[in-house]
Amino acid sequence: MRDSGGAEFWSKVAEAREGTHANVFEPVWKATLDLLQVGQGTRFLDAGCGTGMATEIAVKRGARAYGADAAENMIKLAKKRVAEAEFHHCDMESMPFEAGFFDTVMAINSIHFTNQPLFALRELVRTCAAGGHVAIVCLGPRESHNFEAPVKAMLSLVPESRKSEALFVDPFRLSAVGVLEMMFQEAGLVEVKHRFVECPVIYDSLAKACESMRNIALYPATQTVAPQDALDAAVTASLEPYVVADGRVVWKANHRIVMGKKP
Repeated sequence: MRDSGGAEFWSKVAEAREGTHANVFEPVWKATLDLLQVGQGTRFLDAGCGTGMATEIAVKRGARAYGADAAENMIKLAKKRVAEAEFHHCDMESMPFEAGFFDTVMAINSIHFTNQPLFALRELVRTCAAGGHVAIVCLGPRESHNFEAPVKAMLSLVPESRKSEALFVDPFRLSAVGVLEMMFQEAGLVEVKHRFVECPVIYDSLAKACESMRNIALYPATQTVAPQDALDAAVTASLEPYVVADGRVVWKANHRIVMGKKP
């Protein structure tokens, strides 16, 4: 189960993810769909689908696509975006699909939001057919992703007594190489392999970069425990080192895809 943080909180997140910078993740979505060989007639699940952007690409490839997300407002937006897909509002640890229903299952930057990632992965495996594949995508290791800077800045404002709450989850919690592989083994997946996808992020200005940081779940979460001026100052300071001569903000970023086969 993902800690909801309240309907108003996830409403803000859903609206933010419709922002102009969401398409920076398109290379990751396409690379994952390529690895899973999602195509005509593939029965496909996008777990933690958000507003359905990746699901939409799967539909355009001819997949029989389904999406699931714990945030109801995101599902509402996804249904508007992709009428051809079927979307469900549910927790990743308990989904309303029959065992072995899907040919392929993917979860992109979503499983780390769950309270028990291994339980969530086992549920994804349950819904996948024998011989099918499950792919999990997480942020690359901290040292290869400059997103670590604003994340660290925001988390520094969260009181120690609150940091264990799912609302303040560290998005890099599963990023170290070997963590997902160990989970895949525990979940019974075989032929596990991984690849990195370079996904550099470029913003037109420092103001645009700060605006984008307001589009991630950690920002409205931090708003609940820190003064607005302190939060904005911390985010701005964390991004300033990446401003280049022409005023743009440029940082290195990659994602890691881990995929395994269900025996």
